[in-house]
Amino acid sequence: RQPQGSNFKIITSINLRSDVELFTKSTSLGSGKTQWDMFEQIMTNSYSCQRSSDTVYNKAGIEYYLEGPGVEGVTQLFAGVSYGGISISPDLSTIVIDTAIMTLSSGSYRIRYNLISDKSKGDTIFFTLSGLPFKPDNRVLSASALADSGDGKVNRFEIYYKNELEELPDSLDLSWPSSAVTKRFYRSSIIPDANNKKHITVSVVDDNQFDSYLTVVKEPLPQGTSFYYDTLYKKQRTVTFPIHDSIGPLITSATLVERETDGMDTIMITLTEDVDVTLFLGKSCLLTKSDGTVVELYVVSSEKTDGVIQLIVKNEGALSPQEHDSLSLNSSSLLRDMSGNRVNPKNKPVTLKLLRKPGKITEAFYKDLNADGRVDYIRVEFDKQIDVNSVKVTVNWLGEDAVEIAASQLTVIDNDRKLVSFSLPSSISTPGKTSGEMDVRFIFTDMNGFIRSSPVTDSAAPVLVSANLFPGVGTTLSEKKPDTLKVVFSEAVSSVGNNSPFIFIQHSKKSTVPITYQMHLTPIDNQARNWSFIVDSIDGTITYPLMTDSVFIDTSAGVADNFKNIQKNPQNSRVALTVKPVPYDIQVLLGPNPFKPGDGQVLSITIVPSTEIKSQVMLEVSAAIFDHLGNMVFYEKKVSDENSSTTKIPFSWNGRNKRGRLAGAGTYLLKIMITDLNTNSFKGIITRGIGIKSNSKN
Repeated sequence: RQPQGSNFKIITSINLRSDVELFTKSTSLGSGKTQWDMFEQIMTNSYSCQRSSDTVYNKAGIEYYLEGPGVEGVTQLFAGVSYGGISISPDLSTIVIDTAIMTLSSGSYRIRYNLISDKSKGDTIFFTLSGLPFKPDNRVLSASALADSGDGKVNRFEIYYKNELEELPDSLDLSWPSSAVTKRFYRSSIIPDANNKKHITVSVVDDNQFDSYLTVVKEPLPQGTSFYYDTLYKKQRTVTFPIHDSIGPLITSATLVERETDGMDTIMITLTEDVDVTLFLGKSCLLTKSDGTVVELYVVSSEKTDGVIQLIVKNEGALSPQEHDSLSLNSSSLLRDMSGNRVNPKNKPVTLKLLRKPGKITEAFYKDLNADGRVDYIRVEFDKQIDVNSVKVTVNWLGEDAVEIAASQLTVIDNDRKLVSFSLPSSISTPGKTSGEMDVRFIFTDMNGFIRSSPVTDSAAPVLVSANLFPGVGTTLSEKKPDTLKVVFSEAVSSVGNNSPFIFIQHSKKSTVPITYQMHLTPIDNQARNWSFIVDSIDGTITYPLMTDSVFIDTSAGVADNFKNIQKNPQNSRVALTVKPVPYDIQVLLGPNPFKPGDGQVLSITIVPSTEIKSQVMLEVSAAIFDHLGNMVFYEKKVSDENSSTTKIPFSWNGRNKRGRLAGAGTYLLKIMITDLNTNSFKGIITRGIGIKSNSKN
């Protein structure tokens, strides 16, 4: 077919009509400053050939090119600041031109720009710069503070610029040792260097001085500002710069520690700033004697603690340091500060002060004054007078953490003020312990925290902690074995003195007066604190030791510990005597059985413990007799007599019931109930049959 003269429509799968337009929006920001924002307008048609479309606005990515007398050829501009007054945004859609701060030379300039995506879309920005060509600031390469007089007081600043100075600064603001201390200096204080036009010296005049002994920078760091009036541009220009430390260290104090022997000397010094203390080794210090003699002191050791440097120097004999001599740093040594500044040859000396050492501890011991088995008293003796109001005291007992003793607890006990005593705090005083390692430390706060320490000698005598008596038990009732006494002391004991080292006290229920007795003993074993004895005999009026007895050391015996401390306090600690029980059987003796109560006969019932040591057995026995119907016709309870030589407990029944009538003939049941009073335990019930013969006199 021939389509001439006909209307037709072609539909495609792509957009055949899409237009992009570039337009700008300029905004004046004042003072010669203008901003251009770049946008692209995108118009998109539909798939048909009809005139329907969509419009989209986006920020435009732009290429910029600068041309003019101040640049060579065509120069592309990128994101950021160019020539001081041209700023392009990171997305390249905005450009700001500030002619007031432009660093280009005067003349007419243009900036051509176009879309990055379509170079055919673009335009040109024109601007003109008038006036003289830009004159860049002459920046400072280095500036330092110096103190020539040796006292750390800054007296000049040395400043070096990048370029030669065509004229001197009108003024300078200079700070030291931090920017918090700033002073202004005018041309009258500025001295140009005739041989180097990049260098000037600023002299610190009398009415504008800094403080002495300031040899190191501090926060906020010092800085300077150079001011000058630019006559070419008719405006004030400023150049700021840091100020560096060029001052060497100085001694601020020196203290000679009192020497107690013929050895080396110790000098404590402080400096104006930090140094590597190892650089003190060698001849780093100069000593000036009162007659003007200068001595190079040889330092063999140096150590820094809490800002104080301790120097150990060789003994110089007659030229050794003394109070009121002067000390300075040797500028010929390797000593320098952390910035590398050497010592000023004129560094100012300081007068040596003397730190007198506190007295040495010549004796220290502890005691148990009241002999209760706890260390409660410490005495320390010095070879010099001591001020207890200027010391801190700590005690370490038995390896526990050190405990501080309050100053109020310290007591001076002699007129020469050399003897000090105090109590061991109850928090660390251990009951039943009168020997062990103890250390004491005296910290002298009025003497720079000087410390005297010493072990404390054991001067406490032993006391008893426990005592146990074990009655001798044979394999048969007829076999007699000796009793054994085992005791534990508060510390290791080397000797008990004699064969009667202890005093025993028995409290009888039948007497208000306690009975005192002693045992004759033969030691059979001793293991430091633990001793065992055979009881050979007992002196006194008692029958046998009881559980209620107490025991303590006889002060006349001479019981002594390993340090020969003898217990001499008659009130030394009493401990309870524990008497161990022995095994025994109970015999019940009846007779006559059967019996005839009407004939005047009575039934004897005897409870007999079957043991050789009957006197130790304390029993409570109940005897009850029942008839064949279960009626109780007799009941009685008895306790062993502790004052009797025997522990037999007798009962008797006359054959009458509780109403007093004679019991009828027949068989009756005897029940014996036994409780051991020593162990407070029920031993059981023993039963026996009882026969009553007929009696016509019923």
